Amino acid sequence: MRTLKIVGIIAILLFNFQLKAQDQEKIKKTPEEKAKNQTKAINKVCNLTDEQFPKVEKIILNSNLKLNELKSSKPTQRGQKIKEFQAIKENQDAEMKQILSPEQFVKYQKLLNEQLEKIRERGKGKRDGIIENLEN
Repeated sequence: MRTLKIVGIIAILLFNFQLKAQDQEKIKKTPEEKAKNQTKAINKVCNLTDEQFPKVEKIILNSNLKLNELKSSKPTQRGQKIKEFQAIKENQDAEMKQILSPEQFVKYQKLLNEQLEKIRERGKGKRDGIIENLEN
């Protein structure tokens, strides 16, 4: 009976590890995959022309490559990485402004703000869960 419990616990743990591995596979996308997905999302909102689509994808890919490089670089002062991150995003916005029409650019900015809000909400939920666990 005891060995049955141990085998059950091991099976549950292995299943849990398998789920975590699958989640990590979903998260780890290449910059190219991310750029394609982001460009498709922008296309849905902004209705890009055939001429704009590859240009937007190239801008986003370049930004993603720079961001990956920044993330994997050696830790520096926290404020420095934030400034570099902001510079990459500002450069991306400047390049997008040159390609998109004024109406498309407004829609693009709105999309970015919505995505940022979703990220903040996910982070808030995690923080709330941590605080709740600390209180218990």
